[in-house]
Amino acid sequence: MHIFFFITFLVVFTGFAAVYFTKEKFNKPHLATPHGQLGGVVIAYLLVQSCAGINVLYPALATKAVPYGLLRRMHGFSGVFLFLLVTLVLLGGVSSDWFKERVPFSIWCACVAAPVVQWGLVLKQVLQSKPSGKKESLKKES
Repeated sequence: MHIFFFITFLVVFTGFAAVYFTKEKFNKPHLATPHGQLGGVVIAYLLVQSCAGINVLYPALATKAVPYGLLRRMHGFSGVFLFLLVTLVLLGGVSSDWFKERVPFSIWCACVAAPVVQWGLVLKQVLQSKPSGKKESLKKES
């Protein structure tokens, strides 16, 4: 899971840097379209989700006000919501005239279908997961 987190962070911020520097190079406005604005929200939300994930990975750092199992489940649902936002940003990007002019229709369909199918699979996994934590593992042992 740590490697997935690192790769995700690396890809997102590399993409953000590429867009930022390209817009700077060509004197284009930042966050000027709904696609760009939602992308900015996704970057901010990713930071918040990452901070919450640290509490799931290291429960000793987490507040005791929220039971660990609930915290883990909330982080999972929040991750599904983040994935939905990322999917919407992607769909906004592939719906642009620029993308449609450069990509064959079959590839465009794959770009639209893949994240939608992935979103369904992730949601199914989160809904089927059982909360885990110290209290539940203690009950199993006794």
